[in-house]
Amino acid sequence: MAVRMHDDEIAHDVDLVRGLVEAQHPAWAGLTIEHLPSTGTDNALYRLGDDLVVRLPPDGPTLFPAYDLSMEVAVQDAVARRGVPVAGPVEVELDAAWL
Repeated sequence: MAVRMHDDEIAHDVDLVRGLVEAQHPAWAGLTIEHLPSTGTDNALYRLGDDLVVRLPPDGPTLFPAYDLSMEVAVQDAVARRGVPVAGPVEVELDAAWL
């Protein structure tokens, strides 16, 4: 079942995420994928295996450009340097081909 948080956004589902993972990260293609219910509206979340999460912006990659993600990573790095454990991106794909 496709998931939408807003009427005008791109629908996401497990099949879409599986296709993205298979195409962009074949080493992870065998991992389980599960939609994670969320009350947030910035990203659709999918668990990938036991240790990873796939985040998809509701309007595709153009809503949150690479600059915004770079800022997020910079803040995570700054917090981590102060001794606070944070989870950060393992891989980042900004390919709009899935639209």
